[in-house]
Amino acid sequence: MVAEKVPGYGAAYKTGLAAATGDVIITMDGDGTYPPEEIDRLVDELVAKKWDFLSASRFPLTDPKAMNFTNRVGNWVLTVTALVLFFVPIKDSQSGMWVFKRDMLKRMRLKSDGMPLSQEIKLEAILRGGKFGESHIPYGARIGEVKLQKWRDGWLNLTHLVAKRFGAA
Repeated sequence: MVAEKVPGYGAAYKTGLAAATGDVIITMDGDGTYPPEEIDRLVDELVAKKWDFLSASRFPLTDPKAMNFTNRVGNWVLTVTALVLFFVPIKDSQSGMWVFKRDMLKRMRLKSDGMPLSQEIKLEAILRGGKFGESHIPYGARIGEVKLQKWRDGWLNLTHLVAKRFGAA
């Protein structure tokens, strides 16, 4: 187990990523929404397509009830904003399930300690020259307490994208 004293989604991920030792790193949020049974397929796809970073795309949703309408709209706004600001055609900029080569960590400059890390890690993989791809996964209903504060976190993600684009993040 790896402990992190700084609160936040990004801080926890950065600490865990720094402690990772395998050649391939697999992440997913621990809320039951991401399918661990897809891991083998995603790793095989990463290797077969010679990608450096694979992001699991939840869209189109297999089960529309798994994500409420406002979250879908927020995800769309953030994904389109990333496209407009960085010219990167990501289908799901907010996905929390990734499979990537550990070597990518050396190339990325991850700064966010909060929710924006999820979009930042994908952008960093692309902007630092990594071969990036997405693969569809079935996304399920959340188990347990919702920690996402959609308006606050959405605003933080949006302002992070703008700040990152203009070199302030």
